[in-house]
Amino acid sequence: MQIFLIRKQLRRFIAAIVLCALPLCARGAVATIDGNIPDFVLAAPAKSAAAANTVEASREIIRSRPLTLDLSALQKMRAAIAANQSPTIRISAFDDAALLVQFTRTERFGSNGIAYIGTVPGVTASSVVMAEENGVVSANINVLNQKYQIRNIGAAGHIVQQIDPTAFPPDHVAPIATA
Repeated sequence: MQIFLIRKQLRRFIAAIVLCALPLCARGAVATIDGNIPDFVLAAPAKSAAAANTVEASREIIRSRPLTLDLSALQKMRAAIAANQSPTIRISAFDDAALLVQFTRTERFGSNGIAYIGTVPGVTASSVVMAEENGVVSANINVLNQKYQIRNIGAAGHIVQQIDPTAFPPDHVAPIATA
């Protein structure tokens, strides 16, 4: 029993180290892999800061910030995927969370929509799905146990949020046994 507890604590400790080092590794990889990797997130627009504060706060949102997206990066990604390449972009969600994302395929939806599907290179426990239609982008980024979302907030642009998945209510409620 005691060995089981030690192993469990050791796994948690290692996971904490990996999670703390992930943003540093992603930033280091940007500098060493290719200095030409486009950053999908541009500086946060000043006019969006007030609009971002109007987004309804909820217990599952750890932090959020407004941002401007470089939509030309999507055009380059589309062309690269059409040429059987796997494009890589940087998504600077927050100052301490800049991720490299590599897209491997696309899927079309609706009349003009396209979904980009990929991962964070070198992290097996990762998935990225980004959907874009007429300049409106939505994305879900899962890296280890870190979850980020990019959402459109209307005329104010887009917002990025870090999500705490443990704050969501359970998917279902177990039935109560009656005697």
